[in-house]
Amino acid sequence: MSGSHSSSSHRGRDSFTHPYRRSSQGRDHSSPGRSRSRNSTTAMRRRDSSLPPSSIPSSSSPARGNTPELDTIRMKRTIDHLSRELEKANGQSKTREKTNRTLGRGIRKVVALFSTVSSLVAESDRRAMEDDEPETEQDETDIENTQSREQNQERQHERERERTRMRDRNFKGFEVLSEIVPGFKKMVESDIPVTELLKYYSDLEHGANGARNDDVNNAKGEVTDWLNERVVYPRPPLLARKSRTGRGFNHPTTGRLLCPIDLDWDDAQTRLDIQKRKISVNKTDFFFCIRALYSNEVGDPNDIEEGFLKGELLVKMFKLVFTAASSNDEISVHNSDDENDEPPSKRRKSTRKNVAQLLNMTSVPPRGIAYAAVMLRFALSDAKSWGSDRSFNYEGFYNAIVDYFEEVKPGSDEEQPIKELLDWWNQKIFPDSDANASTSSKPLQDFKNILAVQRAAKAAARNTAAS
Repeated sequence: MSGSHSSSSHRGRDSFTHPYRRSSQGRDHSSPGRSRSRNSTTAMRRRDSSLPPSSIPSSSSPARGNTPELDTIRMKRTIDHLSRELEKANGQSKTREKTNRTLGRGIRKVVALFSTVSSLVAESDRRAMEDDEPETEQDETDIENTQSREQNQERQHERERERTRMRDRNFKGFEVLSEIVPGFKKMVESDIPVTELLKYYSDLEHGANGARNDDVNNAKGEVTDWLNERVVYPRPPLLARKSRTGRGFNHPTTGRLLCPIDLDWDDAQTRLDIQKRKISVNKTDFFFCIRALYSNEVGDPNDIEEGFLKGELLVKMFKLVFTAASSNDEISVHNSDDENDEPPSKRRKSTRKNVAQLLNMTSVPPRGIAYAAVMLRFALSDAKSWGSDRSFNYEGFYNAIVDYFEEVKPGSDEEQPIKELLDWWNQKIFPDSDANASTSSKPLQDFKNILAVQRAAKAAARNTAAS
């Protein structure tokens, strides 16, 4: 890996071609042929004009050598051939672009919702270089200076922990990306020009963002149906299906679902203070612990893990994104990056597989749960468009859920509750099959162990009989 990184680190310098040099090279390859043809034709015309009319070959006479007519015919054939070759090359380029965009549609769902592809690769490269370079020892003066700033120590440690965690998230994202996109790692480690590599990243992200915008649009309408169908009294105002206007804390249903678990939304005064922003939900320690994530939409501030990530709406959102029959992850005709566009009515019917099948999912990925949580939270808000809501830290929300699963150390006391939560999710999403049955190596090893024991017993019996 270190070798490949070393080559990739010089890739930009080695493969860069000055635009003027590249254009002159293009002329060097194409112009001479045309110049010679033109010069030949011109010269022939000059020669022909000096001859008497009777000596100029007619179209009905046998062709000997080059004539203006033959040169013109040959040139037309050449132009026609080059045009077909160009069309073919353009078609292949568009096919590759479309294929890469298709492959990228799962990135936001299970790899990284907010990180770029290049940042994931950069973290992999950084770790490869770290393996090749000796660790530098901290200077004793730096240690003394650090120790002299006691009031800043905790803050520095917190920043360092977050930096380390961010790097771990990105590296995990790189590993998952290498698994779900065929040929990704090979492409990254190949010695292709940087411009081609960046185009490859761009195509993947175009597909990833397009799929996210489709999910945002689908969630906007589906959440409306789920909530409007609820039987509650007094009956709240119906939510509009095609707009998030009127949602958020200004609506009694969505406001309750967005409310942190340490605030009593059912108390009229508390509810009014939240709506008038006399109480800032951003300043509560339970900012990310919204009711929509909890079983029965109720959480205990003294035990925030009780019922956490078991909300009915959260499970519905996950199914909408990954397993619903209507969520076939096909390329939309317009492939727009604008999430305000309505989902296209016409789609290419290339497959009936749902997203989970397209991604070969046999168990629920934690990052998929985090993605569904963000989709749900955004659908409940009154934000006009993706990226426009400054009242909530969606990236921090996503990272908090990802870290909840991934920061747990193997063998720790926290590992068992996380395992039980993922088992609960697997039963909800894949109830008819053992999520690990198709990939587990345990049955094969058990078979080999039994076979070895029985063969040994048979051999021992033969040896006893022979003696």
